[in-house]
Amino acid sequence: MRIVFMTNSYTRTAVPYIKALIETKEEIVGVFLVAQRTKYQKKVLKIFSVIKKYGIGAFLGRLRKTLYLHSRYLMFRKLKRTNNSRKREYLSIEELSLDYSLPLVKVRNINHEKTRDGMNNLKPDIIFVCTLNQIVQKEILDIPRHGCINIHAGLLPRYRGPASNFWVLFNGEEETGITFHYMTEGIDAGDIILQKQLQILPYDTEETLDIRLAELGSEWICEVVKQIENKTLNPHPQLEKKASYFTQPKNRDRKLLAKRRKKASISQ
Repeated sequence: MRIVFMTNSYTRTAVPYIKALIETKEEIVGVFLVAQRTKYQKKVLKIFSVIKKYGIGAFLGRLRKTLYLHSRYLMFRKLKRTNNSRKREYLSIEELSLDYSLPLVKVRNINHEKTRDGMNNLKPDIIFVCTLNQIVQKEILDIPRHGCINIHAGLLPRYRGPASNFWVLFNGEEETGITFHYMTEGIDAGDIILQKQLQILPYDTEETLDIRLAELGSEWICEVVKQIENKTLNPHPQLEKKASYFTQPKNRDRKLLAKRRKKASISQ
């Protein structure tokens, strides 16, 4: 299977999925990263977004881990990749692509004519999409022979939209999950291919859910590819009467969730 992967340049959520495809010898013919801002702007905005979402303490903890991983990466960057390189932790799609010589394409607009032509030339069988902040138009959706498949953090048809990890915590859900579904012109509305549940733990945050869901999904992405190859997929439509959509949370929503969680931790 010729596979194209599309994601945002500022997230590493897609790393476990791409690594899983590499380890099962799938043919990744293109990785498209959407970058709408300059490198400096993205770094500054990412810092503020992390502090805004998780607080200064979580930001400092994440910074320490990033500096440690980056120093380790620089130490080994010039060494030849060995057979155990799959065990490394990658800070970004760029680093993973460098190690495995993946064809990396950075674009500002995923629907641009040049981007579309580039994808057409790759002749993909499947396009996987993960944490993409742009709506993919029909011209792109029609390119792959077996369709575009989105990897959504949440159990569709509930919690459609870009911030499902926040809203499941805000609403006190006991479980969430990962959904592989075909993409249509509607947001998170295509037929469901595969779903797996994940219990929400008391200590979970948006960040830990993102990590745990990516790990869960990476265990099943190759099964999706296998079922497509064997023609054993059994997708089913979403029940619209059970659908819910959530936008990005406002500051007051985040403050309210933080207040609730602080109160819950004190009571324990």
